[in-house]
Amino acid sequence: MSAARVDPVWLALRADADRAARASADPLAAALARHLAARLADHPRPARLVDVGAGTGAGAAWLRPRLPLAQDWRLVDNDGDLLRAASPVLEGWARPVPADVCDLPALLADEPADAVTCQALLDLLTADEVHHMVDPAARAGSAAFFGLSVTGLVRLTPPHPDDGAIGEAFNAHQRRGGRLGPDAAAHASRMLRRHGYRVTEIATDWLLDATRIELTVAWLRGRAAAAAEQVPVLADRITRWLGERVAAAQRGDLTASVRHVDVLGIPPDR
Repeated sequence: MSAARVDPVWLALRADADRAARASADPLAAALARHLAARLADHPRPARLVDVGAGTGAGAAWLRPRLPLAQDWRLVDNDGDLLRAASPVLEGWARPVPADVCDLPALLADEPADAVTCQALLDLLTADEVHHMVDPAARAGSAAFFGLSVTGLVRLTPPHPDDGAIGEAFNAHQRRGGRLGPDAAAHASRMLRRHGYRVTEIATDWLLDATRIELTVAWLRGRAAAAAEQVPVLADRITRWLGERVAAAQRGDLTASVRHVDVLGIPPDR
């Protein structure tokens, strides 16, 4: 997996914003539940689900109670430490699989899945890595549920003259090394449609405001660092922008809407 290992502190910090954003995806979870129930109606058994880039298992833990049927989960991640600490593993309802996204074709060939899921992962992958998720899922007839992918659209209130330049530099940084960055969800949707999937997308935006000051400040600092690394000539402007934005956030005077999208792909009937 080309994505760097994710800091567990960052995962914990963003958890509340993720939970709030995921509320918008309940209709997709319901549609997935209907599909799985119909798929298994003639051959009763637990639904087999594989969560890729599972991290601490928050995505699986969110989805599991929204699927009212027996389930068999595998959590796949290249960070064994995160997997060992994942609550679904500790609670005993998911199996940890230390592996890379590029190992997914072999994993699904050995043990097919009814659904392949991921959360906050697609934008960290290259096109080849997304193919390693979508193609074997399509061969197995697996549904696909890809959540919390950033799209590059951010609205900061009040606006700042440097928001646009820094946003462009940040999005370019997200595409470094061939990663799809803000184009990832749209790319995955196109791939699924080419395989005949019925695809539904829904916005699952973060709202950063005075109730999430710590996350807002961390997000601003990460955005500034990436932009400065991508376009060093903007360093002075970025430093000023960051100071002004952090001060506004700490006063409770800044809000940010960060567009994410969830993608559900239902495979064609076989």
